Order: sequence, then structure tokens, then C-alpha cells
Amino acid sequence: MKHRYSSFLSPIHIIVDTLCLNFSFLLSYYLKFNNIDEISKYPYIILLLLVNLIWVTLLVITTPYKESRINSSINQALTSFLTTIALHAAITAFYWFATQAYYYSRIQLMGMYLIFFSSGLVWRVLFIWAIRQYRLQGFNIRKYIILGAGDLSSLIIKYHESHPELGYQYDGYFGSMDESLPLWRGDYEDAKQYVENNNIDYIYCYLPKLDNQYLNEIINQTRKIGCEVKLLIDFNGFISNKVNIEYHDFIPVVNVSHNFFEDYKINFFKRSFDIIFSFIALIAGSPLFIIIAITTKLTSKGSVIYSQERIGLLGKPFKIYKFRSMYVGSEKNGPKLSNGKADLRITPWGHFMRKTRLDELPQFWNVLIGDMSMVGPRPERQFFIDQIVQIAPEYINLLKTKPGITSIGQVKYGYASDITEMIERMNYDLTYRPSFQQDIQLISLTLKVMVLGKGK
Repeated sequence: MKHRYSSFLSPIHIIVDTLCLNFSFLLSYYLKFNNIDEISKYPYIILLLLVNLIWVTLLVITTPYKESRINSSINQALTSFLTTIALHAAITAFYWFATQAYYYSRIQLMGMYLIFFSSGLVWRVLFIWAIRQYRLQGFNIRKYIILGAGDLSSLIIKYHESHPELGYQYDGYFGSMDESLPLWRGDYEDAKQYVENNNIDYIYCYLPKLDNQYLNEIINQTRKIGCEVKLLIDFNGFISNKVNIEYHDFIPVVNVSHNFFEDYKINFFKRSFDIIFSFIALIAGSPLFIIIAITTKLTSKGSVIYSQERIGLLGKPFKIYKFRSMYVGSEKNGPKLSNGKADLRITPWGHFMRKTRLDELPQFWNVLIGDMSMVGPRPERQFFIDQIVQIAPEYINLLKTKPGITSIGQVKYGYASDITEMIERMNYDLTYRPSFQQDIQLISLTLKVMVLGKGK
């Protein structure tokens, strides 16, 4: 068998969670009644059996452990676990009311769920941490290849390189030779034999480069050997139009037309969130702002706040505000991008602010007054935009979305030191579609970068 131990992961989760559930029931019973000897007597033995029956039924129906390693995160695991616990509690409560079993202690039941959640939380954190460490050591690896070279092909490789804990190993690409991608293995026809001979687990197919006949051949072949096919669909030309996928019965249809009311709802909630979040940040963060301002003033000559013209929504220029991280007069010879640690224009304190993103904090004012959003593409200067558009005209699509303090590009890529890197970061930002859930996730990831000081 290709991966003989992977099939054990779900049974391990089931066994551990079931043990935690029973342990939680017994411990909460003991804490409530200070006695464990009489639990085998009616009615609590019936309740214990019922609790286990409900749990097993939910596991069969909801299958909470069937998650891919891509989606296997602590947040995802806890969300799934909490959902299952909530359903379990709801069914137990229904039984309690329906049978008028008021002789059961509510405190004991609430204690059981509290202990169960706590023990399940600890188990999931430890398990995910352990398996990621295991993969970082080179075990439990999944090999993948790419069919077709393109922008998304490069992004997939960079994604897996930046997440080694997922355990994906790039094994080359097939199609037209492209110097931007490493490990060219041959043309499309060579891929079929290569997959069978090299135990490939995943094939990423870049759809613009493949015809339907060849794609169907690959899919039919992989069914026989247990290899998964994933499709890379390039929506870059449609992202700014808020593309939606609709299902007409079982037929997926891409809708690129605007829905005025849906757009209005999204923009209204996004703007409301921006105002509330930035206002709270400016008020609550004022002591930190004062400390940063004093430190900036004491460590180098010049103003505390640095303003610069950037291009915003629909090409409208605005003044962006940042804590000054460079020496005064650093751009007297014209606009120039920073190259990180090697840039002598950046002050020692400025290097720290850039790594922790503290220099960006005054942009909360830009958000409050409406020039920027909390999440959106990074705003650039017209000088650099003109150069980017000559190489990558699709950059214009970013100007149809309000720029933000943070973005997918800032989280996944960071600061750019030249036009090529700006285009690479652009490819991340082109995938952004406004949604509350994604905005919260990106803000959380940005806070993680700030706390760990891992900003590029």
C-alpha cells in the first residue's frame, strides 16, 4: 500500500475522542457527587450509554475527521470539534426535555462538555504539532507534479515551499519548457509513465495549457493508481468582477456579472468593519503609538510620521502615513525600493519596525478616513505602477479594489525589493476576494507576523 499509516489517523482520532468523552463524563460525575461507585446504577449508566450512542452516531453522519492535510489546521480542527460537540449537546438536551429526565444534574452535564472540550483541545493541538514536526523531519511526504507552466504553477510551488509542515514535495513539471519553473521532466505524454513509475500522489493541472482529451486521460489513469488530480483554474482576469460559481443542477457555471445588492452588502459591511476596527485600534493603541513615536524621534533625526503619495481605488492618489523607518533624504535621487537588511537607508529601529510591521500602524488613520481598507492589495506609487503594467498589464485589476494595510501578498510574500518581486506579490493579491471570513484570517496572520517579527 502506498501510504500504509495514513488510514490509521481517523481511527486514532475516534478512539482518543471517545476516551476523552467517557473520561469527561466520569470526572464531572465525581466532581459533582464526590463518588464514582454508584455511577453503574440507574439512571446515570443509561445516560453514559446514551452519550456514547449519540457520539458514535454523529461520527458516522458528520465524519468530522475526513479533512485533507491542506485544510488540517488547529482552527479548522477546533471548528469541526466544536460543531460536533454543539450537535451532541443539542441532541442530549432534546432527550432531557423530551423524556423529562430532570433528575440528571445540569451541572454534571455542563462539566462533562467543558472537560471534553478542554481535553479535545489539548489533544488536537498536540497531535497537529506532532504530525507537522514529523513531516518537517522528512516523513509522511506526498510527492506532486505539475502539468503546464504558468503563474499559478509558480505560486503552487512557492506555497508548498513556504509550508513544509504540510509535507508536500515538488517533483517536477511537464509541458512546454519554462525557465521560471525548476525540474522540467518532459512533454505531456511523458507524464503518464512518470506518474506510474515514481509514486506520485498529486497532479496539479494548469487548465489553460491542457485540452480536455488529455485531461480525461490523466484522470482515468490516476484512478487506477490512487493519485489525486487537482485543477489550477486561472481566474485572474475575472477576480475584480467578483466571480461567483453557481450550480445549475450539477453543472458548475461561472458568473462574472455584478450583483448590485450583493456588492453593496459586502461593501457596506466591509466599510463598517474598517471604521470600527480602525477607530478601536487608534484609541486602544495610542500608548503604543506614543512609545513608537518617541523611540523613532530619539533614534534618528527627522519627523516621526512619514507621508507619501500612493495610488488608491480607481487610480485616485492619496497620502499614506507611516512611522518613519528611513533616514531623512533617503529618496533624494528618486524613488527606490528597499532591499531589506542590506538597505543602508533604513535606521536600526526602522529595521525592527519593518519586521514587526509597526511602521504601518499610522495607516489606521487612512482606513478611518476611507483612503484604505483593513485588507486589500498593497498601494504602490505611480512610478512603480507604470513599470509593472508594462510587464504585467493585469496589475490594473488591483486598482478596482480599495488598497489595504495588509493583504494576501503582504502575508505570503512581504515587502518587494524590485519590480519582479512586486509582480510575484501581485499574483497573490489578484486572488483576493472581499469576504469577512478571509479578512479576519488575514488580519490574524498579520498579527502573527507582527508578534513573531517575521515580516519580510
